[in-house]
Amino acid sequence: MSIERFRRLIKDAPAPGDDGERLASALTRYIDKAPRGMTLDEALGVKPASGSRA
Repeated sequence: MSIERFRRLIKDAPAPGDDGERLASALTRYIDKAPRGMTLDEALGVKPASGSRA
């Protein structure tokens, strides 16, 4: 997926309090931190951080 597509998803996410807000927050975090090595899985919270135990 392109960064522009993620930005459209963020813009179109449901109102605050919905799962859409969490998705928008995760995508924003990913856009900001991907250049420094964050994966989409990490941004979404579906992959344990390096060095942590699942």
